[in-house]
Amino acid sequence: MYLLDSGGQYLDGTTDVTRTFHFGNPTAFHKEAYTRVLMGSIDLAKLTFRTGIYGRDIDVVARAPLWEGGLGYKHGTGHGIGHYLLVHEGPARIRYGFRPNEEPLQPGMFLSDEPGYYEPNSFGVRLETIVMVVNKRTQHQFSNWTFMGFEPITLVPFEPKLINYNMLSIEQIEWLNEYNKQIEQKVLPKLSAEAKRWVRVRTKPINAQQIHRLNAGNTAPSINMGIMALAALFLCSFLVL
Repeated sequence: MYLLDSGGQYLDGTTDVTRTFHFGNPTAFHKEAYTRVLMGSIDLAKLTFRTGIYGRDIDVVARAPLWEGGLGYKHGTGHGIGHYLLVHEGPARIRYGFRPNEEPLQPGMFLSDEPGYYEPNSFGVRLETIVMVVNKRTQHQFSNWTFMGFEPITLVPFEPKLINYNMLSIEQIEWLNEYNKQIEQKVLPKLSAEAKRWVRVRTKPINAQQIHRLNAGNTAPSINMGIMALAALFLCSFLVL
């Protein structure tokens, strides 16, 4: 397991990105931990929220998939990104708990989306993507609220070797496919031949419907066996009576 947190100052912006890769054979727990972190990152990235919402109000969205499995992390989920200033910068952040001088999320803000998991003396996972707050179209318009969401600015592939696709929802897979498509359209043309091969391996389309059909098929035998067991139990009860 290799966690790389990198970034730099450029004329058109400041970067702060983290990805975790694996150069061996990951265990089932490695994949579960990574996938839960990825699920939290995606859920936050595709969230819709309204005017007046603070980062602290949505922090739990990224933590929920980890908490569901009894895992978690102790750092904030996101921080503001400066431009030739501090990489960690206000006035907004994504972290539960009240902090003075914090501002609600507004269109045009850049923040990190970076849930993680760290197993002491073993391995760590963090997935950090810069996102921009943008206005979002919704079917309805309640009150005078503006509805917003996040647009990913960091376009770096995730590690397919560490993803348990059976844990992802169809919506999460669709988001991941769209993200990978953005990488291929915007980043791939600028890369060397070797880098293109590396990216293409990690941005192949995922068939969400096929994965979920296979999952449904895998549960069928256990359901059928359960029905047969119940039928046998009732038959035995009838014979005893």
